[in-house]
Amino acid sequence: MVAYKYGIKEPIEYFNFIMGFTYGAYLGTFNKRVYMIPGGDPFVGYVNASKILNFKYNLLVTSDKRLFVDACRYLISKDIPVILPVNMSRLYNLRFFAPHFELLTGYDGDEFYLYEPVQSRCIFEFGRRGYGFPVGLVVKAVEDMSAAYNFPWKYSLIYFVKIGEPSRDLRRVLAVNGKLQVGHNFTLDSSSMYFGSYAFKVLADYISKGKVKINNIIWSIMLAYTSRTDNAKFLKERFWDDKLVLEAVDYLTKAAEVYGRIIKLADDGVSQEDEKEIISLLKEASIYERRAGLLMIEAGS
Repeated sequence: MVAYKYGIKEPIEYFNFIMGFTYGAYLGTFNKRVYMIPGGDPFVGYVNASKILNFKYNLLVTSDKRLFVDACRYLISKDIPVILPVNMSRLYNLRFFAPHFELLTGYDGDEFYLYEPVQSRCIFEFGRRGYGFPVGLVVKAVEDMSAAYNFPWKYSLIYFVKIGEPSRDLRRVLAVNGKLQVGHNFTLDSSSMYFGSYAFKVLADYISKGKVKINNIIWSIMLAYTSRTDNAKFLKERFWDDKLVLEAVDYLTKAAEVYGRIIKLADDGVSQEDEKEIISLLKEASIYERRAGLLMIEAGS
């Protein structure tokens, strides 16, 4: 929506690519709950995308509630869209912490209007108001996000200013997203996080040890199926003449097919035999994710 406002008309797959939003994966534990996200870090993604789009990236932080609200209202009054990092659960009464980004599109008195990007269908047109929420609720959702990640501030917002035209050369993004696909492990004190291909391999291990139930992560597998399918299509169209990228597309397609098989197995209850097969399939998918990443790194280097 921000890019469209500045006259950049590209499909969602393009923005996912330059952000690395649907490339790689994350597996970690928060409040004793295992989270699997088949994509990259939006905070980093916004910075990377701004360089390609030729936008100036601005991150404002404060622990002053009034200053934060006033800043939101000021930017909106200047027709500058604002991105807010929030705990989605606070807004929609969900049971679990859900890190998310909302687009602040307007305000009226004690209400903020938000555009919700995660929906089964597009229900807002450009220039329309979004969902109305009490300002206090939105502020609390932003504060939740900062508290969950131990940020040294309570409130933050992101906005962009166009300073030039987008880069036409997307090849360097291939290497960045390839590294997301391959991934790595990260350990801090007693906490471990797994990224990229490692996340799928460790998820298989978690399931085999009973640390997580398949039904609790099947939504993530559905996202992986959709994202790998869409990413493969986009890469094939944009880099149709690059042999290395087309090989990577084949591996992404194979990974998507594996996720499709897992979804089908989990569709009507999971037997012990189904679970064993799903564990094996996740390990197989991890190999495909890694191989796709290595080829993308080579193509973009």
